[in-house]
Amino acid sequence: MLYLRIMFIRKTTTQKYLPNGKAYTTYRLVQQYRNVSGISKQETLLNLGSEFAIPESGWRLLCDRIEQLQGSAVLFELELSTELEQEAQRIAKILSKLNSEKSSVARIVPVVQEFTDKDYQTVNVNSAIDSEVRYIGNEHLVYETACKLGLPETLAAAGFNKKQLNIALASIIGRLIVPGSELSTHRYLTQDSALDEVMGTEFSNLDLKQLYFASDRLLANKEIIEDSLYLREKELFALEEVITLFDITNTYFESHPQHSGANKGRSKEKRSDCALISLGLLLDGSGFPKKSKILPGNISEPSTLKGMLADLDSTSGTTVIMDAGIATVDNLEYLKAAGYKYIVVRRDSNLVMPENDTTIVKDTKNNTVTVSLVNGSNNEVELYCHSTAKEAKATEFTTKMTKRFEEELSKLAQNLVACDLYNDFSEFNGQSSAIILSDGQVLTNKPLELITVIVMVNMDADIATDIMLQFNLDKELTVLLQADPELIKQCGQYLKQVRWHGKLQGRLRTLFSDRVQTTKKNATREYAKVAMRIGKLKQQYKSVAFTYDIDIIPDSKKNHAGAITYQNNEELQKNKQAGIYCLSSNRNDLNATQLWNTYTMLTEIEAAFRSLKSELGMRPVYHQLEHRIDGHIFISIIAYHILHTIRYQLKQHDINNSWDALRKIMAIQLRTTTTMDLKIGGVVKLRKTSRATPEQAEIYRKLGINANPCGLVKTYLNLPVQA
Repeated sequence: MLYLRIMFIRKTTTQKYLPNGKAYTTYRLVQQYRNVSGISKQETLLNLGSEFAIPESGWRLLCDRIEQLQGSAVLFELELSTELEQEAQRIAKILSKLNSEKSSVARIVPVVQEFTDKDYQTVNVNSAIDSEVRYIGNEHLVYETACKLGLPETLAAAGFNKKQLNIALASIIGRLIVPGSELSTHRYLTQDSALDEVMGTEFSNLDLKQLYFASDRLLANKEIIEDSLYLREKELFALEEVITLFDITNTYFESHPQHSGANKGRSKEKRSDCALISLGLLLDGSGFPKKSKILPGNISEPSTLKGMLADLDSTSGTTVIMDAGIATVDNLEYLKAAGYKYIVVRRDSNLVMPENDTTIVKDTKNNTVTVSLVNGSNNEVELYCHSTAKEAKATEFTTKMTKRFEEELSKLAQNLVACDLYNDFSEFNGQSSAIILSDGQVLTNKPLELITVIVMVNMDADIATDIMLQFNLDKELTVLLQADPELIKQCGQYLKQVRWHGKLQGRLRTLFSDRVQTTKKNATREYAKVAMRIGKLKQQYKSVAFTYDIDIIPDSKKNHAGAITYQNNEELQKNKQAGIYCLSSNRNDLNATQLWNTYTMLTEIEAAFRSLKSELGMRPVYHQLEHRIDGHIFISIIAYHILHTIRYQLKQHDINNSWDALRKIMAIQLRTTTTMDLKIGGVVKLRKTSRATPEQAEIYRKLGINANPCGLVKTYLNLPVQA
């Protein structure tokens, strides 16, 4: 016999008062039914909490939809708003889990051997509905790798309880899969991901604040977590701690953070308009992070080395590899005194390949690297390297900078062109000019060109004969000027008092506007300011400016710059060899090829910074508080440990995909619930993961991970009661 069951939501107010004096209110999902004796009963199915946000007008629809999702027979699906549908699915998921313990309501059957166990049922295939579609491929891959690194055990040892541990892991895994803010991670965990199924927990009720608290807890245990992860990586992959890579980078804020290290400086992303924060990173030769440190945004790169290495438990003889930005004389002396070996890039820019034996250490379609080893002083060696790719890049850069520099000079020169008023011929050198006589007549020498010089004189006799022969009466301008007697009067006053110069020059430019060279808005013509601008351009384009001879031609009084001329001496650029860099090292036990190959490990740290900023969402930072900013960056670093572990293992099997590419491959493996009506009554729900694609299966196989996460789970609901 079947008994009618009806769901409804009850609002309950208790005598427990909140700090603001209001009574404590909670909401419960209740089911009303009649028992075998016909007596009406009520049962609380789920406590919805005090922050249940669905308005009362939507409660009935919500309950009806939950009943549908629980397998009740219906003629048609209810159409709800997005908010109501998401809440109905969330509650139905929780109820299904709770009902698994009540055999009279549901029977859940986890299937161990999917392809050998047999379970034949007669179903209505037209009733099949797919729901609760969640991503699971990336989640399974990343979680299994985190477990391989012992991250859950590390967090438990640091004092995290089970709930805190799960949320912290979810925050880290979320950073790998959907890098972004805690808000986007919260949406991903509660609505899009099957990570909670993979981890054997429940995130549908996850409070956003818990993600922020997880960040705080992780940051508070930074040293323990970093040390444990690196020790585990050393153990797993038998890493030899003989190479240490060191570099720093920075990221910017899209806000005004309250952080002691937030300062403006030289941004790696060309965002010097924003406050910056720096990150120092020590990696081993295989690219696994040893240690990280948050540094001020305006910190000098050379000053960071001692502090980073001081706390590092490295044995004497470890080789430190650095780029030119950190390889100062003081840092090299420190490394020698501390017993470190080093390979660094010399800070010289004008280098020439020595004329001795050379070795080709790399020869590909796009790049050939030739090296020459030279014995230096103080038991050091120097390796001069020439790269055709670097040379091509340097040549392209030089060409681009040369073009830009000349464009800026031309723009500055064009801004100097104007129409100026004078009372003598000191500035006349044959350019298009106009002569104004005291009676208002206007003479011009080049009527088809725009006028750049206007000269005011009393009469023809004041003009030298050789100049006068070049000029003729300009009827158009004469008519314009003689139509304005007041302006002619001002012209006469100008010849007596030069203080009228500015006002008169402006009026003449306006009157003759169609015939004179106009002055560009905000153009700088003062000689001192023009010289200053050229100086700034030389500094901005210093890589090419040294090959130019630049002259500023002033007017007779040297108040204004009249023109700019420049000449490029290309021979100076040709004498500067491109594509050459020099490595200095006290590793005199290595030959040229070994030394170059060891130095190229520095590309690992460059790859790490690229991953942290792009693939793991470290850039930009939106947080405001210092501990939240540091926590955001540290979560990205933990995520990088997992990312690099995955890629390191795959590279050993010749799978060299970037993390972005791997993420796209794994994203299409989904977990879905298929619901169908049974012929005997009731419904069956099949919770199943999609079959791995060939690419996914290969990745799982190489990493030793099961390709069918969570397996098949069957749930039978509303089965008829057997007599």
